[in-house]
Amino acid sequence: VSFEWDVPGTTNQYSGYLGRLSTESTTVEIKESPDPAAFELASLKTPNEVKAGETATIKAAVENVGDVEGSFPVTLFINGNRVDSTKPTIARRETNEVSFGLDCSEYEGQVSLTVSADKSSDTSSLTIQEPLDPAAFELTDLSAPPEVECGEVVTIKTTVENVGDVGGTPTVGLSVDGTQIDSTEPLIDGGTTTEVSL
Repeated sequence: VSFEWDVPGTTNQYSGYLGRLSTESTTVEIKESPDPAAFELASLKTPNEVKAGETATIKAAVENVGDVEGSFPVTLFINGNRVDSTKPTIARRETNEVSFGLDCSEYEGQVSLTVSADKSSDTSSLTIQEPLDPAAFELTDLSAPPEVECGEVVTIKTTVENVGDVGGTPTVGLSVDGTQIDSTEPLIDGGTTTEVSL
């Protein structure tokens, strides 16, 4: 003789009997079912700002809060648009770090970053700066004495401006009748000027 029994979802002990005159009992221990794998975002780390063209690294700590190992997609969104995804396998009650590399050449200004895992998500912001202009130099205010005596040492002065955003070392040369007779390579920071003597 067999019986069917819907087991309650609690941990208890139950007894049963068979027949009206003859009885026999047994004890059944009912254990709770393990919680299925479920992912939650424990933290989200992003840089505050990067320059256009650089790669920003976004790191998310993802925890499996279930009792069994599992795999779920972890997805990166930029301004609400899906741009990358990975599907890690994480052991029960363990936390793994998931990293994304974001090419910032396609974005500018402030963007919204969202990472989602299972039913959990977190959002941060990232400021993408405009790219810096390379060093570029302009000469102004060239000065030289109108007359000199034969054999006299002459000093020629000019102002060199770096109209770029980054520093550089231009070659500033002095030529007489097409022949270079002196040169120097000063270091000039971006957006500054310096006087050069030759």
